[in-house]
Amino acid sequence: MRTIAKLFGKSPFVPLQELMVKIASCVSLLPALFDAFIAGNQDKIAELSEEISFREHEADMIKTTIRSHLPSAMLMPVDRRDLLEVISNMDAISDLAEDIGVLLTLKQLTLPDELKSIFLSYLQLSMEAIDKLTVLFKELDELLQASFGGPEAQKINTMIDEISYLEHKADIEGRQLARKLFMLDEKMKAVDVFLFFKIFNKIGDVSNFSEKVANRIRIWLIIQ
Repeated sequence: MRTIAKLFGKSPFVPLQELMVKIASCVSLLPALFDAFIAGNQDKIAELSEEISFREHEADMIKTTIRSHLPSAMLMPVDRRDLLEVISNMDAISDLAEDIGVLLTLKQLTLPDELKSIFLSYLQLSMEAIDKLTVLFKELDELLQASFGGPEAQKINTMIDEISYLEHKADIEGRQLARKLFMLDEKMKAVDVFLFFKIFNKIGDVSNFSEKVANRIRIWLIIQ
């Protein structure tokens, strides 16, 4: 891995882009994880959960390196505290993916047929939010070159709006999913309902934290 400290001399966004790529690779395993879950393949669930944890650890190492080498005296186009907040929210996304993987290994669960359709739609919304956020990070160098203005800033703002919309749709579907889950509580074990509720919340938080990161970038546009 290149020395993160050297990267800041060129742009504060290059190491963040590297971190985002690793976080996205971690979250990208969630659809395959839930495919294995729906198929009842516990061995595959364990394998994917372990791989998610490995990638989350790699993301943690990048995060730690960025934090330890973040310039304190050098003039940067964005505030150091803002960068640290963005890093913390990015880190939460990979943590959520790891948590989901771990939860699915705790107990063999069966997703009720009544929940499958809305659940898969709900998961897809969070995946789309992460995909949009990853593309947004790829645009940050162009944003810097444009001095946080012009058509590039508008392009970034549009992408942020799209992430916010996906998060909003995920919130709506998450509430619908929770209601359907609790309507089945008499047919399910209490511990299963509890675990599903935690899993559903963490999936929703993937889009929540994607929006938080995106909105922090929006603030960079406003204060420049």
